[in-house]
Parts: sequence; structure tokens; C-alpha cells
Amino acid sequence: MDNLEHKQLTKEDYNRLPVYYCKHCGSLKIMTVPQGIAEDYCDDCGSTDIGKANIEIWLELQKTAFKPLYRERPVKQFNPFKNY
Repeated sequence: MDNLEHKQLTKEDYNRLPVYYCKHCGSLKIMTVPQGIAEDYCDDCGSTDIGKANIEIWLELQKTAFKPLYRERPVKQFNPFKNY
């Protein structure tokens, strides 16, 4: 059996890895197809305009260019006297 070293990635290393995203809607759900058959496309909107960036840049784009990734919602308080 070969002596394979498994390098543990730090959070910083992992965040530097590139992500592919849709330039139209900002989704990370990019579908990859075999080379030459068709272009890669967004599974959410169908666009073939795909960008590449690290996660920090993509998160900044989410805040400025695309619909918000997470929406703040008020927390509902549980009322034991209310019939749900």
C-alpha cells in the first residue's frame, strides 16, 4: 500500500479554492457537462454565463450584485396559550 499523505486544509486554504457561479443569478449550482457536448450551465436559471472566484469574492457579490443569500427573519416566540 502506498504511503499517501493527506494534507489537512485549513479554513483559509479552503476559502482560497475557486468556486464557479452563475453571473446571471449568483447561484453555485453549476452543472458540468462533458467537454465539447455543451457548455456548463446554471441549474437554477439555465444561464451559461459562468464566473470563477474565491468564496470571499462570491460572498461580496452576493451582497451587492445578486439577491441576498440569507434573509433576516424575525424569530417567532412560542406562545403556550395559543392554539396552533
